[in-house]
Amino acid sequence: MWILKLGDFWPFGGGKWIEGEGSNYDLPDLERMGREALRPRGRRALLLLGLLLLLSLLALPWFLTELWWFRSLDLQGVFLRRVLLKVLGFCLGTLVSLPFLWASLGSMPPRRRLMLALLPAALVGREGASLWLKLPVALAFEPLGVRDPLFGLDAGFYVFVLPALRGLVGLGWRTWFMGGILSLLRLRDRGISPQGLLALRGLSGALPILLAARMWLDLLGMVGFPGRVVYGASFAQARVALPISILNIALLLAMGVWIMAGRMSLRGLKLSAVALLALFAARGGLPPLVDQLVVRPNEFQLERPYIESHIRMTRRGYGIDSARTVQTDPTPHVTGEELRRGMGDVRLWDYEPLLRTYKQLQEIRSYYEFIQVDVDRYNLRGEQRQVMLSVRELDHRKLRSQTWVNRHLEFTHGYGLVMNLVNQVQPGGLPNLIVRDIPPASDLISISVPQVYFGEMDYPYALVRTKVKEFDYPSGDSNVRSTYQGSGGVPVGSPLRRLAFALRLKDLEILFTSALTNESRILFNRNINAMVGRIAPFLLFDSDPYPVVHRGRIVWMMDGYVASSRFPYSRPVTARIGGREMRVNYLRNSVKVTVDAYDGTVRFYAMDDPSIVPYRRIFPGLFSDISEMPRDLRDHLRYPKDLFEVQAYAMGLYHMEDPNTFYNREDLWQVSSEEARRPTGPNYVTVDLGEGAGREFVLMLPFMPAGRSNMVGWMAARCDRDRYGQLLVYKYPKRSLLFGPTQVEALIDQNPEISAQLSLWSQRGSDVFRGDLLVLPMGRSILYVQPIYLKAETGELPELKRVVLSSGGDVAWGETLEEAADRLLGPAKTKAPEPPAGPSGGEGDLSQLVERALGALERGREALKDYDFAAYGRAMAELEEVMRTMRERMAGGDVP
Repeated sequence: MWILKLGDFWPFGGGKWIEGEGSNYDLPDLERMGREALRPRGRRALLLLGLLLLLSLLALPWFLTELWWFRSLDLQGVFLRRVLLKVLGFCLGTLVSLPFLWASLGSMPPRRRLMLALLPAALVGREGASLWLKLPVALAFEPLGVRDPLFGLDAGFYVFVLPALRGLVGLGWRTWFMGGILSLLRLRDRGISPQGLLALRGLSGALPILLAARMWLDLLGMVGFPGRVVYGASFAQARVALPISILNIALLLAMGVWIMAGRMSLRGLKLSAVALLALFAARGGLPPLVDQLVVRPNEFQLERPYIESHIRMTRRGYGIDSARTVQTDPTPHVTGEELRRGMGDVRLWDYEPLLRTYKQLQEIRSYYEFIQVDVDRYNLRGEQRQVMLSVRELDHRKLRSQTWVNRHLEFTHGYGLVMNLVNQVQPGGLPNLIVRDIPPASDLISISVPQVYFGEMDYPYALVRTKVKEFDYPSGDSNVRSTYQGSGGVPVGSPLRRLAFALRLKDLEILFTSALTNESRILFNRNINAMVGRIAPFLLFDSDPYPVVHRGRIVWMMDGYVASSRFPYSRPVTARIGGREMRVNYLRNSVKVTVDAYDGTVRFYAMDDPSIVPYRRIFPGLFSDISEMPRDLRDHLRYPKDLFEVQAYAMGLYHMEDPNTFYNREDLWQVSSEEARRPTGPNYVTVDLGEGAGREFVLMLPFMPAGRSNMVGWMAARCDRDRYGQLLVYKYPKRSLLFGPTQVEALIDQNPEISAQLSLWSQRGSDVFRGDLLVLPMGRSILYVQPIYLKAETGELPELKRVVLSSGGDVAWGETLEEAADRLLGPAKTKAPEPPAGPSGGEGDLSQLVERALGALERGREALKDYDFAAYGRAMAELEEVMRTMRERMAGGDVP
């Protein structure tokens, strides 16, 4: 009789026992029999190792190419830190759960226990890896400087720390669940042993502790309770539900400790369970009862402190607490002087008609595409002018020959942009383009690097510096070709790199093409939205990137947000940010991002905002301070639309800071009325706000009372220099009636001349487009402007035919803005007074020349600071021109 334990031949031990009879077996025979019995297990082990090796080989190309891509952006430290944090999160989850899972297996042999505990521990570790950012942010967060009114904790605790605590409790639940499964399997296999009882006691004691932790998190979440009157804990929640929840937590913790210590008797367990059930019933039933019988009959008096907290915290959450409110008494009609001062940059071009015009006149070839039209302002010949512009990108889907060479080697980039002044119209009703054609032609703006390799389209990868010359731009019957000279992209000259990218991009042509050289590079991740999201996945990005011509290059400007739905006592809204809907009650424009359209260089600039501080501490190499952005680039900063729309929505209710007014909803505002032809949205306009700052670039939106169509106020966000980010809210007295956008639309429709002409155009086979109705503050009054476009049914080229103006209930239109203004007020009221006759001949007086000289000198100094010698040369040339003019005037006796 012989007995053999196969564990002697199994590296992890714990093998099964086999037995037999006879004595004809020597030791080599026994070893052979043991190995044959274990062969299936060995095969499974080899299969598992092979599978792990295969997965590693598949993941390696992605890891290497991602690392090379981050390195090409000089951000490899960001990528490696993210990988390290994920590995640490995995190790944290695995190592914390492993002892508990080990104990759940009772008296099994150590090596087998380790083997059985490792797999579930790794699953818990995987959940720990998902906390790779939440845990460091919780440790590095900066207080936001406002405390919640219920617990007195800083709001940053809820925004940054609470998500990490929820994640840790989630890890605890997953560990407990895995431990429970292992314990059940152990009990089924070997029955209950002393060690098994100890493990079962620990498992049972952990349950009430985890329940207590979950209830504690729910208790902290009361600051976001969606109540009837306020968002956050109200009277019944704070006075009734809160104390009961604290008792619940204390009882659960005591139960857990008693069970683990073995001090909990069966009778004690029954009494504790009864007490818990009673508390749970009280927690669910008492607050609604108190609310119904006590609160509702005295609602405002009892809820007043919570209403005040709710208003204050919601305003803080959306950043509208710093908005300055201006009470102004409007004049019924715009004056000639106000109209004359404010007509300088009235936008006559609407986005959709202008985009169609760009496409018809400036796409040049069928494979070029204008995605959208943006608004900005530029200093042109010493004066800030508002412009509209769009980048000419390359749409690979429109290539007639969809070969691999065309898509990845030859047609690699778009080219240039088109730009026009917002208030200028050519005689035929077309925009006056100040940047046009290919190559870009302009007397006002120089574009020395017009190629667009990175943009808003979903570009395929491009291989550059190859043996194939790239298509640059069309020229007559031939094409101009070039070779990429930028620093962007990843070198792909070596066989290893070719193989890695071929595997990642699932394209073997990269491996076998003969067009690559040792200097070749690959450009991928070329969509700027996806690009910045890949670098900083913890930020949200605005849905409207816009191009800026900066020192001859095209640079994309983007806005990044820190958002949360956990800001205490702040009512959440469902907002569309970056093209996706999400629920937020805290939103900050914490980051400005620039992406070079030629080489893909990315720069993240952090604003002065505490919510971005933890991310700056975790990724110190990613962010620069906003003060480090070049000064001439900061001149193009715009207040982002996505943020402004959310703030405007919140302002419609939370401009009411008086608790009684808020409770009764006496003064609710809305952005658009239901009768509007199309929703009113925010617009970038250049206006004089009458505060001595002159004309400035702002983003503004009007307000109407809820259920009515007259205008009750408007909000503006300033965009220029030191005033950037300031919010202004203008309120009109309730006794005054100021026409709102919907009412002005109705007045335009009812005007006999306008209505008859629009009907006549429509009957003659033309399509009539009515642009956005712009709301422009003019002094203490409001001017409404609406452009009218005409397009032939068989054509795609809209032409600006009329400009409609309205103020004080009067409506007039004309072929030009000046003609419409003359008809609205009369020519005498809109013409500027003639300057007194003098020897200067109308060329400009001495003060104007001095101002031009000083302006050129200042621009030259700023250019030298930034080492921009081209801009310095232009400034010096302008200064020389002004000085020559002054010398000529002095020589002729024109200037004393």
